[in-house]
Amino acid sequence: MNDDTDKEIYAMIDTFEGAGIPGMRASPWVHAPSRKEYADMLRERVAAPRLQQGPGTFLCGTALAVQMAIVKNKTDFFKLAIDLYNNAASTISIGDQTKRISVVKGASLLTRNPELPTTNNGQPNMDWVDWIVLASVRRNLANKSIFRSIFQFSQPIYKSKTDNFLHASALTYEVESMIKSLGLDVCESETWTVPKVNVTRSTKDNLIKASNHLLSSEVVGLFVDSHITKKYGEPAPPVPSGNARDIAGTKPHRSLTPTHWILLRSSVSFSSRNFVDYVSFQYSDYGVDRKMECPADEFLLHYYGFVAAQ
Repeated sequence: MNDDTDKEIYAMIDTFEGAGIPGMRASPWVHAPSRKEYADMLRERVAAPRLQQGPGTFLCGTALAVQMAIVKNKTDFFKLAIDLYNNAASTISIGDQTKRISVVKGASLLTRNPELPTTNNGQPNMDWVDWIVLASVRRNLANKSIFRSIFQFSQPIYKSKTDNFLHASALTYEVESMIKSLGLDVCESETWTVPKVNVTRSTKDNLIKASNHLLSSEVVGLFVDSHITKKYGEPAPPVPSGNARDIAGTKPHRSLTPTHWILLRSSVSFSSRNFVDYVSFQYSDYGVDRKMECPADEFLLHYYGFVAAQ
């Protein structure tokens, strides 16, 4: 991103910080930090706009949509984060159209405190910037879905596995909806949710097609079984403290469904070493850049398609 864009963002943050009135509530988010604290959090993101997954949260599909928006227009991400802090609502302009993301007044989401530690590891659940942006985008989807209205998205941390639908990754149509809500157009989407017994040529062709979309200056999300990123992703994702099993150090088992969304950051390449085919590419996981390199057949068994947007 160029220096002029960063200067514009820093000016936006400075204006936000100086707009507060002493004695007035800073934000509709009940436990939100002060404007100065929030502004400092935003400044930390200018050089490297990252997103954070809190322990127990499963917002990878939402994070993918937000990362796509950051890649396409970094300034809009900071405007979104500031508007949502101020009003729990933001309007995104797309040509002669507008998209609105909002959390309804009185929603229980506004009373949650993501900085409260979880009961199992004592660590904060999420950073405030991540919580306000990701929870708002996800909640905006919830407001439009009968299914989401039945299973309310009301907590940043889900302590019971009975909330299985929120422990699972967002489905493709939900990710598409969130991508569109952030002002992008979905160019092509080709995913599946039933694991393939064997790797086929069509699976590899699908991954190559995803890579070609990236080469066309589009943003691309890959749908995978997270065990493959935990085994082969470098640097390895952290294992939450208190977790009895070192997932990153064990051989991944196949899930019956895809479980994770990642952002493709480089073209996909295939190579052969010692009669074994390998696949490699760069990707971003919750805004953290990582590299994937593993036997191609193993990756493709854990791969479930892509979504491309522009």
